[in-house]
Amino acid sequence: MKYSHIICHYSEIGLKGRNRPYFVKILRDNIKLTVNKIDKCPLEKIQIIHDRILIILSDYNDITLQQIKKSLSNIFGIAYFCPAIKINDGLDSIKTNALSILKEESFESFRITARMSTPSTLSKMYVHEKVGEYIQKKLKKSVSLKFPDINCYIDSFSAGTFIYTDKIKGSGGMPVSTGGKGIVMLSGGIDSPVAAYYLLKRGMSLSFVHFHSIPHVSPASIEKVKELTLNLSKYQKKSKLLLVPFSEIQEEIVSKTSEKYRVLLYRRMMLKISNEIAHTERGKAIITGEALGQVSSQTLENIASVDCVSSLPVFRPLIGMDKQEIINTGKLIETYDISIRPHEDCCTLFLPERPATKSTAISLEREENKFNYSEMIKNAIDRIEIVEF
Repeated sequence: MKYSHIICHYSEIGLKGRNRPYFVKILRDNIKLTVNKIDKCPLEKIQIIHDRILIILSDYNDITLQQIKKSLSNIFGIAYFCPAIKINDGLDSIKTNALSILKEESFESFRITARMSTPSTLSKMYVHEKVGEYIQKKLKKSVSLKFPDINCYIDSFSAGTFIYTDKIKGSGGMPVSTGGKGIVMLSGGIDSPVAAYYLLKRGMSLSFVHFHSIPHVSPASIEKVKELTLNLSKYQKKSKLLLVPFSEIQEEIVSKTSEKYRVLLYRRMMLKISNEIAHTERGKAIITGEALGQVSSQTLENIASVDCVSSLPVFRPLIGMDKQEIINTGKLIETYDISIRPHEDCCTLFLPERPATKSTAISLEREENKFNYSEMIKNAIDRIEIVEF
């Protein structure tokens, strides 16, 4: 079936009252930008019509249609979308086209579901009855209202009358760039890409910061975070990855501070640097992949004593999730297989045998004062490498 249109529906945006036009416009722009990236793009026009966004397509092949479907499924804000054909108004046209579509499908039971949003002499119940009766007679198939093998949708609104059989689930959430900008501390592990995904889903646009300890470790973690950033870039217009050299700061912490506080001091230095980057990038929050109690640095006390160095809110969307839930999402968004590749992480470098689990801000400040961290932070920021996607 050659579809001429795709009807996109949103859900949460519909609750925005007077601000809804703003969110819908951003969603339309995100759709246009994403679809336009497809080779030999068949996009002719995108229209906002009441509670729908209507995509009008020009000529395309089956491969291009699959690319469009995949792209739309990655756009936050879309509840579901429906590849459709536009037909003439009137009962005879609906009958003929419903028959034409259903003849191409294999099924034993069917249902007709009409939505007649425009003033018409046809009520949806009348359409259900007459079209269902016609299909039943022509194809010798049974009607099933509760559990049909196939559902034929008739959607009539101000743009015309459309017919389709597929309602493809979208990603939901809010359109990216409607929720401000954040900075993700991207480690290369399983958790932080999943945390980034959840904030993208809430409409936040993101830049990514990765701390590496070259030459103490191989460049494997950098290659991983590049792949992870590229993967997450399918959800937003463009992405920026900032690679921060962290080995000198770690060496100073190892040589001059108490062993049990090492990881917490790493985290505080990373937060301080991420805050500086956020001010430059106009970010309003820091995002991490931490979950409560997952490792020793993620106890409630340690989280509190680390967070106090941040002038920006620190978001932890995974805070109440267990590891399997995080893994399941990582597999769903196709970051898990990248994340589990072996690499040496800077936070696992020079790990203490008995890390502190109940630190205080005062104890960590005392340790920090043993070395000139301000100068070292400035040096690290000056040597940041930026990769854009």
